[in-house]
This record gives sequence, C-alpha cells and structure tokens, in this order.
Amino acid sequence: MRTGWRKLLPAAAALAAVLTISIMSWQVYGAKEQGRFELKDVSGDRAALNDVIIRGLVGDSYYRTVFQIERGEVTTASEIYARPSLLAGSSIIPGGEKRIGSRYYSIFGHGSFEVRYNERKQGMITGSGKLDVMFPELIYPEGEGEGSLSSGSPTASGGGQADATEFHATYTNGLEYGLAEIGDKLYFTVPTTKEYKGENSIYALSFDGGASKRLVAIDLSGGQTEVLGLEAVGNRLVLIRTEGTQLLVSAYDPASGKRVGEAAVPDFLAGRDADSRTDAGTKGGNHSENYEAFADDERMTLELSFRRSGDDNVKNGHVPRTIISLDLSDGVQLDGDLRVTFRDGEQSPTFDSSYMTHKDDRLYIVRIVRSVENDERSYDLTWPRHFWIDVYQAGKSVYRGELLTDVNDDLIGAINYEMTHSGFTYDERVIRTFRELSIKLRNN
Repeated sequence: MRTGWRKLLPAAAALAAVLTISIMSWQVYGAKEQGRFELKDVSGDRAALNDVIIRGLVGDSYYRTVFQIERGEVTTASEIYARPSLLAGSSIIPGGEKRIGSRYYSIFGHGSFEVRYNERKQGMITGSGKLDVMFPELIYPEGEGEGSLSSGSPTASGGGQADATEFHATYTNGLEYGLAEIGDKLYFTVPTTKEYKGENSIYALSFDGGASKRLVAIDLSGGQTEVLGLEAVGNRLVLIRTEGTQLLVSAYDPASGKRVGEAAVPDFLAGRDADSRTDAGTKGGNHSENYEAFADDERMTLELSFRRSGDDNVKNGHVPRTIISLDLSDGVQLDGDLRVTFRDGEQSPTFDSSYMTHKDDRLYIVRIVRSVENDERSYDLTWPRHFWIDVYQAGKSVYRGELLTDVNDDLIGAINYEMTHSGFTYDERVIRTFRELSIKLRNN
C-alpha cells in the first residue's frame, strides 16, 4: 500500500500544480474582467458627447471587454474565451499588407502590377487569389521603373525585397494606399509622384478571371499632380491627390467612372514638394504624404488626418496634425480643416488605434497615445497608454476627457524584462490592446 501511495504522489502533485495554475489564471483574468473603466473630464462640458456613442474593445488572446460611452456614461461587457483566440491583426504596419474584411492584400511590380490576397480566419489561410493589372498609359520618370519590388515604403513601392535587378521607382505612398473596396469589388490606382507623365488610372479589378476595367483616367501632363491614395465611402470612390499648394478630393461613381464632385483644400503642401517650397502655400504647414482615413459609409462622411511639420513648438510628444472633414452625400463638400497640435504623447503607427468623425461643425476624435513619463524606458511600446477623447467645434476645443483603464498593468512584465535584458518581448497574446474603435451618432 505504501508503495502504491508513493507512485500516486507525483501524479497528485502534478494535478495540484495544474489546479493551482488554473485558479491563478482565472484570478488574473477575473481581475482583468473587473478592470477599471472610468471617464475623467479634463476640460469642457461632458454634454459635448451627448450626440455620439463611442465603442471599442480591449483584450488579448484570452479575454476581452467591450466598452461603450453613451451620454457620458461608461458600460462594459467582458468575456473570457474558452480557448485562446488568435488575434485578427490589430497591428497595422504602413507599407505592409492591407486588411479589408478577412482578406489581406499585397501588391508587387511596376507598370504591370500583381495584386494578391490571402483570406484568413483565426490565423488560418482559408482562401487566396491573385491578378495582374497593366497601367500602359503611365510613364515612369527617366531612370526609374527597373526591376520589381513588393508593396511597402514609398521609395520601393512598399517594403519587401528587390530581385536581382535594381529597383528605382518612387511612389508617394506604399502601393496599398491605392486599394479600395466597395461591396465585393476592388479598385486600384498607383500613388504617383509629380515626376510621372502620361496618365494614371483607377481600375476595377476582377479576381474571377475577367478583365480588369479602366474606370478613370488621371492626367499627369501638368507635372504638378501627386496621387496619395484611393478611399471608399459608401458607394463612392474617393481619389486623394495634391496639385501645387492644394489638396484635391474627388468622388467617382464606381459603375460609370464619372466624377460626381470635388473639393479643394488650400494652403496644403505634402512630401518633397513641401520640402522645396517657401512660398505662401507653406503657411498651412508641410505635410507627410501618409495619412489616416476614417469613413462613415452610412452618413457618407470622411475624415483625413495628416501629420504636419513646421510647428515651432514641436517637442517630444507634440504632434501637429491637419484633419480634413468631408461630406460626400451630395458631391463633395469641405466641412472642416483643423490644424491642431496634440501635446499628449506619441502614437505608434503599428499598435495604437484612433478614430474620428464629424457632424456639422463638430469634430469627434478618440486616440490611443503613449506618453513619455519614464525616460528609463527605451522602448516606446512600454510607455504608458492613454485613451483621449476630444471634441472640437468650429475649430476650437470644447471638450477633452480620458477613459481611465488598467491596461498599463499588463506592461509590468515587459518593463522588468527590458530593464534586465538587451531587449524585451511585447506579446499581444497577453498584453491587452485597444481595438475596433468607432464613433456613431445617436438616434435621438
């Protein structure tokens, strides 16, 4: 009998260890489930939020909490997954794959472009496709267009590795900026600089074996046009480009290719053109060609957010931006042009989310920001994260608040690892992140 008990003791100890780990895990995620969600007013009247509902979720591979702010009140609903859930890519790397729904697109080539996609669910590839589309009317700058490279950085049409032939083509943005989807149809244009000649185009792409269709011709003969990207808002294609000292936003019918409206934003310089200009056009600031786009398909509104330079007060954590608000319900109407400097920290283009929308002269913005509060932390991913809510009316701040949470508690392990090693591990499976942010108007 004693011998039998001795044999059972290791198994019993192992079972006890498993139970202890399980209980501790449930305690940890139970604590996360009871996490802090509190709205703190910083300035202005909270009533400025009465017309909107702010939603989002915060979670990792094991747990999530969906939160909602309506009429200034915060409500939450939490879920602990029965099994670990593979995250559906909150990380957006400019110049990398572009996620549209469950598909991840990448683009390769020059002149003749190959568009590929993988369809993924729970991290598994469930479908794929590719097609080629030609831009025969597009004339590359002299000495450019040799070799091939995948989508990514502007100077390389989008990141990836060159083949044996040296690649010289330069674009304003990564090629993924030229992709847009309406319904089940995909559209593409090339983000060309002003050095290109001939004609750029917007093509309707076909993955079912049919020929791609040229919808729109974009004249580049004037030598002043830079195509920054293509967006979709409801049933409209929206071309974003610059000409001289203005930003032009044009809307097209995707069936006929007919232009149905256009708006011009004055005092707007971008990219290399901004670096070389010193005339009156620079009074609005010089802008990065990269931008963020936020579309409300139901209300037919679009916000474009550009990082801006030229602010004499720019310091660490000060981010000048230009936010353009547009209404596309009837043509294209410019509703707002906000030049603002946020002084609350930096945003990681890979991990930090934001969202914005407008109604009439009121602009609503939510941003996840990392503030530099501890200079000993060498990695920005370990800086404390803040959830800021801003409301502007007629270009002036009327409300600022912060959603207080305990998500920064998850960084303790990464911070301690960083302080004792040459690097650190930032693991989204166990470090909660904000996802799926949205702002919707209330139906009063």
